[in-house]
Amino acid sequence: MARVNKQLLGVINGKIGNLVFRNVNGKTFVSNRPLKYNITGTEESTRVKKGFKNLIQFSSYINSIPILKDVWKSKSVRGKRAYNKIFSHNKSHVKSHEISDSLFIVPPVGSVQMSVYNVEIEENYAYVDYQTNYKVKDCIYNYVLVFYSKQKKRFIHQAGMLDNLKLHKRMLLNIKLGKDVVKFIGTRGRKIVYFAVVVQNQSGKVLTWSNTGSYIYN
Repeated sequence: MARVNKQLLGVINGKIGNLVFRNVNGKTFVSNRPLKYNITGTEESTRVKKGFKNLIQFSSYINSIPILKDVWKSKSVRGKRAYNKIFSHNKSHVKSHEISDSLFIVPPVGSVQMSVYNVEIEENYAYVDYQTNYKVKDCIYNYVLVFYSKQKKRFIHQAGMLDNLKLHKRMLLNIKLGKDVVKFIGTRGRKIVYFAVVVQNQSGKVLTWSNTGSYIYN
């Protein structure tokens, strides 16, 4: 940007032809007027903006669940904040029109010894096809169910401990749902449920976790 030292016509501010004049602190500067401007409001930019909004909502909610926040904090990736790690690991969906069932509520992959194959919701129960070969004794096995309503664009979750979990076995977990969750999933419209198991030692330190299992239902 060039500076105008003498102004025979007084103070110039604005556009003249292909030149743009700006007056800053009593001094006038001139620059070439851009030939092209960025076009906003295109389908691509709208999709990206909506994708960012979706990821912010998703990341904020997952970060608000203490056990999941601890998992993300324990993940050794660049950055310190759990929220940033959640967003970063799911940013490939930034151009998605809506929150999808392929998002991660826990980092991929904590342990190949723990696998969630399928999640289904029927009436007041969540049925999870799950397998573990994790061998550490005296662990606490936690589960987290996260529900998202596509119609209401709202989340709800349920977390708890798994009782009498046997090692080295593929099993069907039957998790009774709370009243608030039952009411939430009973509303109209499509919903997504995400599921993960998180293992802690007796001191509460996160040891490992499963993959994210997900399921779409009406």
